[in-house]
Amino acid sequence: MSIGRRIKEVRRILNLKQKDMAESMRISQGYLCGIESEEKQANASVIFTLLNRFNVNPVWLDEGKGEVFSGNSSCVFIKSVEVAESPQGSGYPMPKEIIEVQLNMPSDNLMMYQVVSDNMSPTLEKGDIVMIDRSDRNVENEGIYLFRSDDRKFIRRLLLKPEKHLANDNSKFIYGSIFLDSSIDCIGRVVWFCRKL
Repeated sequence: MSIGRRIKEVRRILNLKQKDMAESMRISQGYLCGIESEEKQANASVIFTLLNRFNVNPVWLDEGKGEVFSGNSSCVFIKSVEVAESPQGSGYPMPKEIIEVQLNMPSDNLMMYQVVSDNMSPTLEKGDIVMIDRSDRNVENEGIYLFRSDDRKFIRRLLLKPEKHLANDNSKFIYGSIFLDSSIDCIGRVVWFCRKL
């Protein structure tokens, strides 16, 4: 059985009409119909919605093995930035307690990103994993954000004074500050990080 057929099986078990499930997943009914009939592939957003909102077992969804629904609802799956930008890949399982209790935000707004430079050292080190809140793109508040300019992504600290600019925390970077202009897109605010000890 394909993923599309398994998604249809989830809908059948939940006793949902195609229209209702599509609305719950924030996709069109036509797209869901295409997935179920194997004419279209489920993108990452559809997969993560099934895992998080409907508590579908990821092994069953991918391979058809095990129970349809996960007995462990203590995790949510957070997309990586790369998964959010393309339908390929997977995400990071995170304890629900961190997301719902400590961060108090819906997992749909979150993405994970691996720091690729030490320009934010000592605050963030190269290799750290950061969680980005995509709903917080307001560049009117100081903080650490993930930005994009052309195809390049980078993390910087937004400072508002003397003028709105992006700074490195690492003083060894001689070209530390850049002015925030329309060529730079804010992806979201860094709200959490983890580091290998």
